[in-house]
Amino acid sequence: MRGWAIWRVSAPAPLQRFSKIGKSSPIMQSVQLRALTGPKHGDTVALGISGGVDSAISAYLLFEQGFKVLPIYMHNWDTRNEDTSRCPSDADFALITRVCKHIGITTSPERVDLSKEYWAQVFDPMVTALAAGRKTPNPDVGCNRYIKFGAFADRYLGGDKPRADWIAMGHYARVERDQNGKTKLLTAIDAAKDQTYYLSMVHQQALSRAIFPVGGFLKSDVKRLAREMGLDELASRKESMGICFIGKRPFAEFIGQYINESPGNLVSLEGRVIGRHNGLFSYTLGQSARIPGKSERWFVADKRVDSNEIVVVPGRTHPALLRKSVTVVSPHWISGSSPREISSGLRVKCKYRYRTDAVLATISCSDATTVSVMFDEPQLGLTEGQQCAFYEADGDACLGGGPIETLGPMVLS
Repeated sequence: MRGWAIWRVSAPAPLQRFSKIGKSSPIMQSVQLRALTGPKHGDTVALGISGGVDSAISAYLLFEQGFKVLPIYMHNWDTRNEDTSRCPSDADFALITRVCKHIGITTSPERVDLSKEYWAQVFDPMVTALAAGRKTPNPDVGCNRYIKFGAFADRYLGGDKPRADWIAMGHYARVERDQNGKTKLLTAIDAAKDQTYYLSMVHQQALSRAIFPVGGFLKSDVKRLAREMGLDELASRKESMGICFIGKRPFAEFIGQYINESPGNLVSLEGRVIGRHNGLFSYTLGQSARIPGKSERWFVADKRVDSNEIVVVPGRTHPALLRKSVTVVSPHWISGSSPREISSGLRVKCKYRYRTDAVLATISCSDATTVSVMFDEPQLGLTEGQQCAFYEADGDACLGGGPIETLGPMVLS
């Protein structure tokens, strides 16, 4: 089993919020000490814990290492007008309470309601972007940046009397301090479960105070450890996929409650009408389109906002689905500043969807607001609004990323 020390060697730096506090204050001295020594026995860790096996084993690993674990269940969606069976928070919280007791954690789990922050900073901007027609933003990227490593971190690490020294999550990722005092975000040991794509917009200040206990383990090892601990219920529990509050509903059905339908035509590249849609928001580029009477599968190649048309093409490998370049706006860099080499072209690996492999590309920029991405090979299903994460071409570090703003031309023969 891969080792615990993989994440523990990091030596985080203090949050910028503490820069306004006098260096001689006890709080600042404590923060500076933690920045130099890293996590140590007896420190308090605010752990974001769900009803899943990853956060449960994270709790166990932290507890076994001698940390004081503060288990926190984040309530990020207001379910008062929802069918609670879609997002069973009460059942999850009861399970968390049993798990913590089983582990030996004496601090009772608590709930923190971040639903207002989630609505304002993640959900509402997503709905606005979808309603505009072309973009398909990823709410999980925003949730990590603004909620888990934003509002949650502020609540437990901020203020005059912070409740915790560190925050921890059950993400498959690693952190490491470099020789310049910066915290690097590294991919997980288990490449198939790596979640750095979703963390590529998280600020340096929060990452410098973050712990990812399972980032150095394979998922199979995490489940095996759960079984050895007698947590078979968690080890065999089906993993949650997608957004909790959507449940098993199709995304278009759910989001249609917040965006007015605007029916239009599905058209071929030549402009021939071959079907209908309920709104541009209901499809994303590269997605399969259901067209009655067609034996061959058709896929979304483009969305035309002016005419309210969705362009579809036959076959998954149609050249109209391929593009070789994109532009990324408002890029975020994990280190806090852009790489020096980017002005002349920097070789990287890019990941533009969570379920795709990172691919080689060259990125460049003439200003701080836009990054041009040129892929070595044409890519399938590039989509405006989706996150494009950048990684070292020959290393494990995630450099940062940003949302795709525009797409290059279709690769047509």
